[in-house]
Amino acid sequence: MGVGASSKEQAYVYLIQDYLHKHCRPIRLINPAKSGATLKDIVSTQLPLALETKPDIVSVWTGVNDIVAGVPEDSFQNDLEYLLSSLRLHGNPMIFIATIPDLQQLPRFKKESDPDVTKKRIERFNQIIITLSTRYQATRINLHRIAIEESLISDDGFHPGDKGYRYIADSFLQSMQPVVCKEK
Repeated sequence: MGVGASSKEQAYVYLIQDYLHKHCRPIRLINPAKSGATLKDIVSTQLPLALETKPDIVSVWTGVNDIVAGVPEDSFQNDLEYLLSSLRLHGNPMIFIATIPDLQQLPRFKKESDPDVTKKRIERFNQIIITLSTRYQATRINLHRIAIEESLISDDGFHPGDKGYRYIADSFLQSMQPVVCKEK
């Protein structure tokens, strides 16, 4: 998607694809992402496409919309387990999954707090991601450690801007590049 980016090419998945294509191997990107999708939406609409196309590489960055939407932790955990187990059972791609940044640092939530966006919920969702990424042998990208600066965020105070998407892409590529380029 890339909401907040100056163009779709500046979204993190396109930046990753561009880098891997130029420096490692040809990459055909399939990006079924939809703005505002929760993990339940991803499981119902994006996972079937992933299972059908049998990708070699899958990037997953989910949970932000779930937290904001008030999705219960157990629902998030069940859906993430279903997503990761399904990917493992149908093609076994390299899976790279990111944790959730501290959403409370975003200008949107600094300006007006949200009862669903709490430190405790973010930590619990990240613990679910950590536990399940280990269980399903997915490489974890730690976006929670980001010190969110306003220069990383778009004008809406919520989505990354070009600089933020570049940071996210670089974070994924630190883990992807050694593995993906090795299998050239």
